[in-house]
Amino acid sequence: IGTNQPTLFFHPFYFNPINMDDVMNHAMPAVGAAIGLFALGVCNDQLPGLLGQDWLGFMSPHLAAVAATLWLMPSAPVSQPKNVVGGHLIVGATGWLVAQSGMFGDWAGTVSFVLAMMGMGMADAVHPAALAMAAGGDDMMGIISPGMTGAAVLLAVHHVWFNHVKPVLDGHTKSA
Repeated sequence: IGTNQPTLFFHPFYFNPINMDDVMNHAMPAVGAAIGLFALGVCNDQLPGLLGQDWLGFMSPHLAAVAATLWLMPSAPVSQPKNVVGGHLIVGATGWLVAQSGMFGDWAGTVSFVLAMMGMGMADAVHPAALAMAAGGDDMMGIISPGMTGAAVLLAVHHVWFNHVKPVLDGHTKSA
């Protein structure tokens, strides 16, 4: 085998040194998203009691996908506040309207999903992670909590992370 030709097998003793820059570039979004999810937990545990609003919630499994989207693709259109908030509002309202109609029975979740997807496209507020809550809105508060409230907390933490924490970690502080 010549020196410039790739080998066709994996050698068990081949060691590729770890590039710490790659590790940090991949770890930092995960750390930021974990802080966002931690903030959701704190809000979920503390705010309903402090505000006297027992219906208020901040935790939903789909919010992990929202956090991943925000931190892995911070400049993508799906991560912009208009899309995150708009997508959740459209999905929540659509789910609630379909549930209130009572016309679709077992198909209500599918109908909500399809209508919400169309609505997000027409409003140019596409946020696919929000579609995970398409089938769950049988009361009006389901539009607000936990989807909108959780997304708002994640957007706030995301803003602080990318505008204040990450620049310091990257060594780029704003000069006064």
